[in-house]
Amino acid sequence: MIIGVDPGLSGAIAFIWAAGTPSVHDLPVTGKLLDFNELRGIVCEEIAGRVSTDVEAYVESPVVRISGGQVGSKSAFTMGDTAGVIRSVFASLEIQMHYVTAGKWKKRYALNGKDKEMSRALAVRLFPECREMLRRKKDHGLAEALLIARYGIETGVRV
Repeated sequence: MIIGVDPGLSGAIAFIWAAGTPSVHDLPVTGKLLDFNELRGIVCEEIAGRVSTDVEAYVESPVVRISGGQVGSKSAFTMGDTAGVIRSVFASLEIQMHYVTAGKWKKRYALNGKDKEMSRALAVRLFPECREMLRRKKDHGLAEALLIARYGIETGVRV
């Protein structure tokens, strides 16, 4: 099984395994922070019955640029907290985690970094069984999580 994570409060987590339809979930948010217990519950439910060494996670690297006014300190804290929760969930389940930059995985699929609709359209083409889950424009986080997982399948180093 490969897990892909598009981090952030509007992000998502995707699960792809050898057989079966991929599964995607919005990241669970309580207040303005990622919920550790809910995220861990989602991961546990999806990997139930599998050995953790048979599961790897690919997570988009968070990029925070405070200088130049691109991101405020509250946003930087939230991004850091989200990254820490994701990392903690995988560590607690002994799941190998790899970071991948947005530029790297998007380049593989010839995606414009800022056009979320392109990511959604590509995910619908690559995962037609997920068409219904990706029908709305705001489902780009689900689409990107699927694409990150696929990137992991195609390029990843296996443990």
